[in-house]
Amino acid sequence: MIYQDPLAYLLGLEGIALLDGWAGDHDRAFTEARLAEIRRLLADEQLRDRGVLVEQVSAAAVYGQVSGGSYARRRVPEAEFHVAGLDRLPLPDDCVDVIVCALALEHVPRLDPVLAEFARVLRPGGDLVISDVHHEVITRGSVMTCRGPAGEPRIAPTYRHQLGDYLRAALRHGLDVKRCEEPRVVRADEPPAEPATGIGDWQDWPFSLPDYLPSAARAAGGRPDLVIWHFQLPAG
Repeated sequence: MIYQDPLAYLLGLEGIALLDGWAGDHDRAFTEARLAEIRRLLADEQLRDRGVLVEQVSAAAVYGQVSGGSYARRRVPEAEFHVAGLDRLPLPDDCVDVIVCALALEHVPRLDPVLAEFARVLRPGGDLVISDVHHEVITRGSVMTCRGPAGEPRIAPTYRHQLGDYLRAALRHGLDVKRCEEPRVVRADEPPAEPATGIGDWQDWPFSLPDYLPSAARAAGGRPDLVIWHFQLPAG
């Protein structure tokens, strides 16, 4: 079981902001404001005993519940769809010109078998484009969740792959790197919003929690949101 405590999350945001201050991103007044805010958090009755035990279930179970049906089949009725494991694609060798893998590999514990399968089905000269949730965002709680039959909290397993993990797996299976990007949301230079008065319920976490600490959350932001890779199988 995973234990998720909103106080722990908020203290984590403060910690990220304080480490950035230690590195020179902020001044003394900022650091002292963060420390004062931490003391207030520790005394905040709204955050006392709010932790939740969360069961980790398979990604297929979570997505099966939240998907609500295959909209792709309705929107592209002439297309052919398969349901299969990423490391066991029901396709012959050298049959695909382009593979687009979006927001999936963060649920795979090992990238090597998947990249091997992608390289197998690609034609020479074929392209592979991967977009994944950045490991920095996963650390801050961007994961798939759902409720069980009795309303119990459930979460999909999510793995924090580093850039080198993608790179080593791709090179091992003969893929060339064409490009890598780490896009992030660029926020306008505006004063922080007023703090929210509540933290919401578990199903709103962690996305409702930064609103409770807008100054620290803003300072702890600026990390990449996605990682996007373009690989190519050599033509010959």
